[in-house]
Amino acid sequence: MEQTEEIYKRIKEIDSKDIRDILKDIILIDGAIVEENILDYKQKKYNDLESKYYTKLHRLKYYSFQERVDDKIDKYVESIAKEINTNLGVLKLFLIRIAALELVKNDEINNILDSIYREENHKRVKDLYEQLDRILLRNI
Repeated sequence: MEQTEEIYKRIKEIDSKDIRDILKDIILIDGAIVEENILDYKQKKYNDLESKYYTKLHRLKYYSFQERVDDKIDKYVESIAKEINTNLGVLKLFLIRIAALELVKNDEINNILDSIYREENHKRVKDLYEQLDRILLRNI
């Protein structure tokens, strides 16, 4: 997670039309998270952004990851607002990766993306995300 925050710091400093809209959407997520009692707004933004980035999120195996997050939410989170905020935070994490992937393209990253997509073991997928983040951080 620390690597992703560092990636976010770096990509915010890059002026590229390739990631401008993604960065705006990340800022929109941050704004939705801080809204206190507007649950419909939060849920709508979450659904809209998930739909907008469906293909890119699918390639990163976001939906499988989100299922595991949902299981934990069901066990530990008692508030709808906190549940939506958690989902928005996970989406933000993946949008940061998507923005970085728009900037950095190479065979090593493509190999990791292919491995993530094919991998069924959740622990291994998590390790591959960390490896991907390290490579992105090194190349931004």
